[in-house]
Amino acid sequence: VGRERRSRELKANIGEYLRKVSQVEPPDFTQTRRMGKRIIADGKEFPFHLNTFAWEILTGKGIIYLDRVLAERATLVANEVTEWSLPALIDTHARALFDGGRPQEAMDYQRKAIELADPAEQPRLEKTLKEYQRGEVSH
Repeated sequence: VGRERRSRELKANIGEYLRKVSQVEPPDFTQTRRMGKRIIADGKEFPFHLNTFAWEILTGKGIIYLDRVLAERATLVANEVTEWSLPALIDTHARALFDGGRPQEAMDYQRKAIELADPAEQPRLEKTLKEYQRGEVSH
């Protein structure tokens, strides 16, 4: 019961953060930074929630106030917790690096995601790698 409750609370906090950074009115950046740090701390138990959080920050259509550093930190923690073993999480980390202006590192991590992925998933990951090589990504 405790883990389920913590998961629901984390999802609610992620939702609240995403709402705040999607409003036209600028949020209280001190508050959103604090919320983001709290989400990452609470999310260590839920790496897929952190991955979704980062992906939404990076690609969410309604996000106005983008914190790429926070997204990268969330992907880093999610991958550390899972010992860099899950291609989907590594793929999101690569995206955070690419969006943060570090394309070479992004390509290195994308290759790692491809290596670890099931054959059915590899074409999608390879397509993303090619986008990174061209210097562009589809959102």
